[in-house]
Amino acid sequence: MTFQNTDSSMPLPVTRRPDLIFVEDQDDLRKELAFQLRYHHISVRDVSDGAGLERELILQLPDMVLLDLNLPDRSGFDLASELKQRHPDVGIIMLTARTDIDDRVMGFDVGADIYLSKPIDFRELHACIKSLFARLSKSNLSTQWFFSNTSRKLRAPNQQEIELTSLEAVTFEYLLKNYGLVCSREALHEALGFIGLELNDIRLNTLMSRLRRRLLEFDPELRIVTWRNKGYTYVGPPVQVYKTKS
Repeated sequence: MTFQNTDSSMPLPVTRRPDLIFVEDQDDLRKELAFQLRYHHISVRDVSDGAGLERELILQLPDMVLLDLNLPDRSGFDLASELKQRHPDVGIIMLTARTDIDDRVMGFDVGADIYLSKPIDFRELHACIKSLFARLSKSNLSTQWFFSNTSRKLRAPNQQEIELTSLEAVTFEYLLKNYGLVCSREALHEALGFIGLELNDIRLNTLMSRLRRRLLEFDPELRIVTWRNKGYTYVGPPVQVYKTKS
């Protein structure tokens, strides 16, 4: 096993657009605001209730959640409180018609970063999203994981590194590109160039077992889940993938 200190020549990740989940049960308002946000280069997944939010959180964590309080299945206050406990790095913007000071105080108490009252001026909402995203990006920079598909090195937030073998690196990058999704054995065979070779499943089983063990020894959060008769899913912390000069 190889743990190394960080290479100061490794670049920082490129600038990306904010990723936001918008939870609002009023269809017209949700569709209109989602359209405007996408037009202004913000990645938006819009849902109408708490159950929809849960589904999206399982697929991929956002940078922030734009959350209405009056939802058909759950209280926005309860959702915000649970979200902040489970994912403290996710920003929360509350959007509601409630203007009472007690509601505003409760919103901040349960974890809201910003509390906006309806009707909302889009310019104010857009400015709040940009400001919160900049703040979150700055605070999360030291807690990010990085993987170079050229040097095959995975860097932890504590700046320690592990270097993967060529086959491990290809496998890990494929899992990262399909973060949260089940990667079929057939797709992994193809990505690894195992097509047409004998004993493909045995080779893949051995490779995945070794990769899983090395990642867990490096950090217990780096988990790969096996789905029987289906494939594999990486469910650990998000990892930024980039290329470095060889």
